[in-house]
Amino acid sequence: QQQQQQQRKQQLQQQQQQRDRTLDQAKKGKKMTLQEKLRAKLDSGRFRYVNEQLYTSTSTQAVSLFKKEPKLFDIYHDGFATQVSKWPVNPVDVIVTWLSNKPASFVVADLGC
Repeated sequence: QQQQQQQRKQQLQQQQQQRDRTLDQAKKGKKMTLQEKLRAKLDSGRFRYVNEQLYTSTSTQAVSLFKKEPKLFDIYHDGFATQVSKWPVNPVDVIVTWLSNKPASFVVADLGC
């Protein structure tokens, strides 16, 4: 079982490296092969599916989904990172900059989405 887990981990790492290469090529304006374009579309579709599942479910259901299919966790976070990389401005960066100008006594509450 450990060997299977190790093989799965290596497979996921290879897939991540391929996605990273594809994203880097797209960012640099390099042409992608048809297979790379199709892979990027498939990855986008998977992200949209998982994202919809998450925003239409409770946190308990989301945890259950990730426990049932752990690979969805990586699919979601990889897809989200890809989306963020395409934004002209990341709102988190704007908030961090704004907060950095506040006094240390300033209280912040994260109330979720």
